[in-house]
Amino acid sequence: MKRLIVALFCLLLLSPLIGILAVPSKPVFATTYLTFAGYTWEVRTYTSGGKTYAEDNAWVDSNGYMHLNISYVGGNWYCGGVRTTDSLGFGTYQWEVQSSVNSLDRYVDLGLYQYPRDNPEGNHQDEIDIEFAQWGIPEYANKAKFTVFPDISDGAESDYSWTFNYIGATTNIFTRTSDNISFQTLHGGTELASWTYAPGDSTKIPQDDLLVYMGLGLYNGHAPSDGKEVEVVITGFTFTPSGAPANAGTIDHYTVTSDNYTQQVTVPFTATVTAYDAFGNLVPADNVTMTMSSTPSVLIFDANANGVYGETGDDVGVLTAGTLDIQAKARSASGSVIITATDADGNPVDSATYTIQDFRCFIATAAYGTPMIHQIQVLRDFRDEYLMTNPGGRWFVSTYYRLSPPLARFIAHHDSLRALVRVGLTPAIWLTTLVIKTTSLQKMAMLVSMIAAVSVAVLWLRRRRQSPLPPA
Repeated sequence: MKRLIVALFCLLLLSPLIGILAVPSKPVFATTYLTFAGYTWEVRTYTSGGKTYAEDNAWVDSNGYMHLNISYVGGNWYCGGVRTTDSLGFGTYQWEVQSSVNSLDRYVDLGLYQYPRDNPEGNHQDEIDIEFAQWGIPEYANKAKFTVFPDISDGAESDYSWTFNYIGATTNIFTRTSDNISFQTLHGGTELASWTYAPGDSTKIPQDDLLVYMGLGLYNGHAPSDGKEVEVVITGFTFTPSGAPANAGTIDHYTVTSDNYTQQVTVPFTATVTAYDAFGNLVPADNVTMTMSSTPSVLIFDANANGVYGETGDDVGVLTAGTLDIQAKARSASGSVIITATDADGNPVDSATYTIQDFRCFIATAAYGTPMIHQIQVLRDFRDEYLMTNPGGRWFVSTYYRLSPPLARFIAHHDSLRALVRVGLTPAIWLTTLVIKTTSLQKMAMLVSMIAAVSVAVLWLRRRRQSPLPPA
């Protein structure tokens, strides 16, 4: 009986969303922090110099590639940018950029750079840049620049501008030492440009550990001249510290991270365990067993990815190429949760502190504007009592959690869609209310009545079609 009710509910709930599902959407990984190339990156959300950086404009796809976007939403243009949570020092920095940066609009710039954590925006002290931009000047098409800002305030920048003519991916590198910085950009193994900055004065070279930034921005906040949205894909980033020891590449420690430090009760998320050497480089180790747990014990795991959490062995996973992605979800809310991964030798590593919030029905919340309205509570009750108690219902909930956040954000920004979804959800809420508030006998009576009504309608239509047409 419950399975039949679940099937009818799913069909009814999905019907008003068919049009919405046609809207292109991005995978949802970026909220506050992202894991990319073995590092944790903070997604930038701020306004400076006429540019506004939006949370949704930086994300990591299923291949582990970083996407930076410039988007147009609600009459405004938004940029995308990230920065590492940790500062890095002397060594070699390398980015693999898949997108052809020669096709960027004259008001769009891509920056791969280092910058101090606490410097205000616009203060270019201690900055190292690889930048692809035209700075709004049409004649600067296919321009790029290597730039160094000195280790002293009000110091003059030193840069090297160059022109390129190619289509395809690039490898972009700079190596920083205490007395010089060398730059290089390659395309398909062919050097496009190189430059070494060696001023003979260490005050003109950034000496401190710096954050690593990647940003896709708009020059002075100006909209793209062609009015088109932009996306740049970065497939890789590596940092090799100067003087790496002979045992570099041997596992020294692990990290445990997730794409979001605030989770929802019963909403699946991915916890990632990563192996590093003593210098913070990813170690591509295989067959390292990790056992997952949490404090307090509110998390359950799904190591075999079959959609059923908490089965025997579901808390044990194995590193592949230095990482383990394991699905987790919380059974109850908690203001302070720590995820722990323990290797086969009994060495534990803890994550940062997570917050587990009460579940929100994403699309319904976007439509009604608040998670507290009684209609949403009805949907929660139906989920817990009917959907989460059988495989079909769990599949539906898992699929909904995966698809609904980007749809909810899109709906929340369009009042007409919010009204449409409220209308579409009305029969689903009416049906769930009846299911929850009635006895089994009453449910059976309603089901029989519905089948009878459909049968009568089908018979009537058949007889109508079989009736001879009146003579002309």
